[in-house]
Amino acid sequence: MSTNFGSKRLVVGAHYGFRDWLSQRVTAVLMVLFTLALIAQLLFGGPVGYDRWAGIFAQQWMKVLTLVVLVALGWHAWVGVRDMPAKGGKPDLALEEFARAVAYMARAAGATWKDPDAAMMKQIQAEEKKALDKKSRETKSKK
Repeated sequence: MSTNFGSKRLVVGAHYGFRDWLSQRVTAVLMVLFTLALIAQLLFGGPVGYDRWAGIFAQQWMKVLTLVVLVALGWHAWVGVRDMPAKGGKPDLALEEFARAVAYMARAAGATWKDPDAAMMKQIQAEEKKALDKKSRETKSKK
């Protein structure tokens, strides 16, 4: 018979452990090595044009390295986004401030978003309440 001590822990997406820390470093090193290999190919290979690019990526080792780096980039981004603190580390961040920040970032990226007005904020708050209620029901059903 096994005995469990302590509270029952609900495991969620974030890990914040050594494995994630190490994966960030390993994937970063892979991306740096790829960048250095690409720069070396461009600097020491003659004039840069279509033929040069095609020649670089025609080599099997470069195809494999490119695939590995793309997978590493995806993993690096996934772990990095997942490990960001909630609300950017500012627990008192209001939903309206967050919505304005998202609109600002969208405008900075070239979109034509406006800051949310009162009607939009009401809609956002309703969606937030709906999501929180669903999460609360799911948590209660798992206990």
